[in-house]
Amino acid sequence: MQTFFRDRYEDMNARHCNSALFRAFHEYGISRDMHKKITCSQFEKLFSDMVKQEITTLIYHEVGEISQRRILGKWWKELIMDFPYSRAELFLRNLKDTLADTCNTGMLSYIVRNKREGSLHFYMTLLKGFRKNIMPDIIPAYHDYLKTGNWEVLDEARKSGYKHAKQLANRLKDLNDQFKATPETIEKELMIYTTH
Repeated sequence: MQTFFRDRYEDMNARHCNSALFRAFHEYGISRDMHKKITCSQFEKLFSDMVKQEITTLIYHEVGEISQRRILGKWWKELIMDFPYSRAELFLRNLKDTLADTCNTGMLSYIVRNKREGSLHFYMTLLKGFRKNIMPDIIPAYHDYLKTGNWEVLDEARKSGYKHAKQLANRLKDLNDQFKATPETIEKELMIYTTH
C-alpha cells in the first residue's frame, strides 16, 4: 500500500492532476512536492500515518465483498472464468466491486458514515470505467458535497448505486440460469445501461 499511495503522490506531482487527488492528500497535510520541503523522516511519518488510515478504509471493500457472497455465488466465479480478457469480464469484476463498495458494510458506506474526507477524495480519484457508470449519481453527489458539505447526498448516491448494481447482478443471474450469459448478451443487455 505504501507503493500504491507513493504512485498516487507522484500522480499528484504531475502537471495534470485531478483536484480530488490534491484534496485527498491535503486532508493528511501532504502537498505537492512536499518531500522537498520537509525532512525525509517528517515526510515518511506523514505518509505512513496516511497509509495506515487508508488501509482501514480499504479493508471495508473486502468486508463488502464478503457480505455480497449471497448475491454472487459460485455461478459468478464460473462466469468470470468463461470470459477471460474480455470487456464482459471487466464489467463483471467492476459490478462486483460496485456491490462491495456500495453495500451497507462496504467501503463507501464506511467513508460516509465516518465522514472520512481524505478517503472520499481518494475514492473519487480512483473511480473509473464501468464502476463510475454503474453508479452515475455519485459524481454529481460528490460535486454537491464539495459545495455544501452534505454527506447525506453521498449516501443517497451510494444507495442508488447499490440498487442499480444489484439489479444488474440479478439480471445477470437470470441470463446465466437461462444459459444466455454470453459476452454479446452481457454487452447488449447489461453494459448498455452503464454507458449513458
